[in-house]
Amino acid sequence: MLALRRRPHHFSTAASIDARVPQPPSKSETFEIPQRSAIIHKLRTEKEFDLLVIGGGATGAGAALDATQRGLKVACVEREDFASGTSSRSTKLLWGGSRYLVQALVSLFSFDLRLIRQPISTLKKFAAEFKMVMNCHRERTYMMNKQVHLTDWVPISVPLTSWLIWPPPFGYPPAALGPLGLFTVFFKFYDALSGFNCPPSHIMTKSRAKRKFPQLANNKVKYCSVFYEGMHDDARTNLAIAQTAAKEGAAIANYCEVVSLLKEDSSQPERVTGAMVRDVVTNETFPVRAKSILLCGGPFTDELRNMEDDQATNRAVTGASGIHIILPSYFAPSGIGLVDMSTSDGRFLFFLPWQGHVLVGTTDHKCEPTMRPVPDESEIKWLLNEASKYLSPELQLRRQDVLSAWAGIRPLAIDPHCKDTASVSRDHVISHNPTSGVVFISGGKWTTYREMAEDAVDKIIEVNSPVQSLIKGPSRTLETHLVGHQGFMRNLEIVLIQEFNIRSNVAHRLVRGYGGRAWDVLKIAQEIRSVDDPDDLNDNLIVSGFPYLEAEVIFAVRHDWAVRPEDILARRTRLAFLNKDAAVKAVPKVVQLMAKELHWDPHRQQEETKRCVEYLRHFGGPHPLTQENVIRSATMTDLKSAFRRIDEELGPIGKEDIVLLGEMLNHPLSEEEIRDMFAFGQQHGYVQSDNNNNHRISFHGVASWWNSERCNPGLVSMKDAKMANVKEVEGSGTMFG
Repeated sequence: MLALRRRPHHFSTAASIDARVPQPPSKSETFEIPQRSAIIHKLRTEKEFDLLVIGGGATGAGAALDATQRGLKVACVEREDFASGTSSRSTKLLWGGSRYLVQALVSLFSFDLRLIRQPISTLKKFAAEFKMVMNCHRERTYMMNKQVHLTDWVPISVPLTSWLIWPPPFGYPPAALGPLGLFTVFFKFYDALSGFNCPPSHIMTKSRAKRKFPQLANNKVKYCSVFYEGMHDDARTNLAIAQTAAKEGAAIANYCEVVSLLKEDSSQPERVTGAMVRDVVTNETFPVRAKSILLCGGPFTDELRNMEDDQATNRAVTGASGIHIILPSYFAPSGIGLVDMSTSDGRFLFFLPWQGHVLVGTTDHKCEPTMRPVPDESEIKWLLNEASKYLSPELQLRRQDVLSAWAGIRPLAIDPHCKDTASVSRDHVISHNPTSGVVFISGGKWTTYREMAEDAVDKIIEVNSPVQSLIKGPSRTLETHLVGHQGFMRNLEIVLIQEFNIRSNVAHRLVRGYGGRAWDVLKIAQEIRSVDDPDDLNDNLIVSGFPYLEAEVIFAVRHDWAVRPEDILARRTRLAFLNKDAAVKAVPKVVQLMAKELHWDPHRQQEETKRCVEYLRHFGGPHPLTQENVIRSATMTDLKSAFRRIDEELGPIGKEDIVLLGEMLNHPLSEEEIRDMFAFGQQHGYVQSDNNNNHRISFHGVASWWNSERCNPGLVSMKDAKMANVKEVEGSGTMFG
């Protein structure tokens, strides 16, 4: 079924359109954002910037925006894509810090009487944590009020299955009385901290919970406390911050890797004066010089600090890995989530509606930072077990229900230049190295990215006298709308449905992903209509079952700085985060569309396909991430379906396409197995070679090898076992009839 359907003939004229619906903004923000090529040119040719920000996550992009608005010439470089690390792997909540508030209150009124024994230190600690909670509320209010095109309120229920909870939440005995009214009072207090500008917390009775949340084990639920938090698409928000910075004048670019730091000041030989940057796209290296340097590397901060000072041995950041899984939408209603505040190991567990699916997370354990974290199978199963506690018994939560799983690494920071480094900060840390002049920031939360960016720029100004005279005013990011706000309206979805005759889920996706720029995406959708039938769009989704238009791929390449297929599958759309198998199936289509825009030759297309498949292997799916699949047999229907995603005519395909085929069939192939397939194909006449000695194997060759005993040794033992069983049954005298 097509996402853009045939429009009635009498709606085709511009005059009739003008009379019917609001028109797009006369000047689109899309064309105010500089192209990546122009930004790279600026990075290469600018003699000296006032500030170089290294790292393009939420905080780095936010710092670039803040500093630019204050009047500084800013460069910001990110070694991969914006939000390619931690900033795209959150729980998607913009929250006011409810857990921190509870822990602060528990610590203040603890039974060890610390408030009496150590009143000053106890009150200071409480004041610091309460300030952090208040900051969370301020920043959440900013996001929900100023960035309405990127955010939504989500109600979150706390199911209460008994009138007394034991063992008590947080190990605090009075919390056992929570269901008797303590929780209700707490959530009203929580509302008050944001000035009651959020939807009000309330009680959901057992009967209403049964109607609203039929998936719950309602026979156990007494009632639900419901409170509200903000929700967003973290990767899209990160991109909007970066694009707003670029629109304001910052030279901010993805796929620009810092390979070394420059120290060119002869009077201060240890002072960092810039960086050597490699454009990953062209592999060209060039210097970027700046009066001040800010590191925003998240969990990779220490890696950057080692460039600054290779003698630095004291770590500033430790990583904590969190796992999230995605389940089908039928495990929760579309409009309400759930939180378990007393899991088996004391962590919060969220069960949230997100982009037509259900997000469950998160776990938390220490790990070493990596750009490709893999979700641990034991953590996935823990999430499934904890989530199933609240579900109705007839709803079986199975391992195969996991559509996608991913790991994100949260930075926990300490200040290595501070005398007291005993404790890891729950809030963010900003540190200045007086020798090198470098400032770094790490830690914190997605909700407070703007505050972190402001604090970091304040620190840069404080410690760099050459920068101070350039400042034109204080931070004004609290008053700034991010890209996409222009042209956004609450009823934009309806307007787009009426104007372009698109499905409601496609309109919703475009509005929540692009805000007012959705008009520009749909203009491209009109551009690529079939020449034979200009009133229709043929096969205009990148993969069936998801509201992602082919036009989004083209838009991402032209206007949203997408460089690689995984940028689109994981961050411009969120397909990889929602359904790994669907993302794998979409790879050929995305590569094909990007190749046409970027003029990739067949060899480059194969390289991009291979790289994207490797990237997607770091996501979990319906089956555990294991290479120990003994039996690889597949039905002819499955083989043909996967093969046609690569070549509709079932023509011969090359080695890179074979890699993709294996991913689609959930049986990743090793290099040795691919060599064996082609050896088998050559032996039986299934392989063709061109003048450059490039080998391609036919569909029948792949199918014959795939289901042969040659690559399925498990089939032999399985047949032997079945034959032994038949003989045993025959010998027993049992008769089948």
